[in-house]
Amino acid sequence: TKPADTLRILTFGGSAMFNRQMSERLIRAMTPELNGRLELQGAALRSHTSRSSLIKYRDHFSNYDIDYIFIYHGINDLFADQCPQEKFREDYTQLNAWYRRGFLLDNSIIARFLYNRVIHKRQYRFSPRRYKESGEFRSIPTYEANIRELVQRIKQDGAKPVLMTFAWHIPDDYTREGFLSHELDYVNPTHQNECPVDLWGSVDYVRESLKRNSATMKRIAREEGVPLIDQDDRLSHRAEWFGDICHFNEPGSDQFVASLVEFLKADGAFATGSKNE
Repeated sequence: TKPADTLRILTFGGSAMFNRQMSERLIRAMTPELNGRLELQGAALRSHTSRSSLIKYRDHFSNYDIDYIFIYHGINDLFADQCPQEKFREDYTQLNAWYRRGFLLDNSIIARFLYNRVIHKRQYRFSPRRYKESGEFRSIPTYEANIRELVQRIKQDGAKPVLMTFAWHIPDDYTREGFLSHELDYVNPTHQNECPVDLWGSVDYVRESLKRNSATMKRIAREEGVPLIDQDDRLSHRAEWFGDICHFNEPGSDQFVASLVEFLKADGAFATGSKNE
């Protein structure tokens, strides 16, 4: 149960929502605006996908009284495409044994150990580095299903989901060699968490996938009747705000945080410190 006069916020995403102490930045930016108490839980983690957030919410956060849940996914789901056609699974179990859930696996250390170390390894024995993508955008329907189910569960529990399109920047002259030698227009003087595009797939494939995922996020927001912050439109292709394809530098992180604060202010969250109907 949420204490009175408290604004409770949960964030989901991958490293772009985790890096640069994003939760701490949000807390610092929101606290002066708030008339009451703030509780913010940053549940974003590096490499996590839309499926990760759905599982975390369903299994760990759904019984909490939360005001706003910010959802920022778009690129890590492309990891799921890095497998042979016959190995692709809609629950992303080809990525990591953790994605396979069940009563026995969730409650027995022995069952989880045997599945992780024996069954899963035998079932998904392949090298992801050999499969950059199939060209079929297989993860996009699963991405949509995960986000849509997450939104519906959040709404049923009485919280307000806030979707965000994914911001990114790939220069027209991008090459892996140019990236590794720091010849491109990214601004990352400390070289923090620099990731080449091919970590997620070929340049053309990643570009098209991110465009499709943003369109998917907009459609879900429209059809489910939930708020959307269009970070793609607001931040994408501004080299001065990116340290690589998707990770913000210091000014970019400030811009991202400002967009969330602006949304909350416009939605009346700071005036009440309580759930908005």
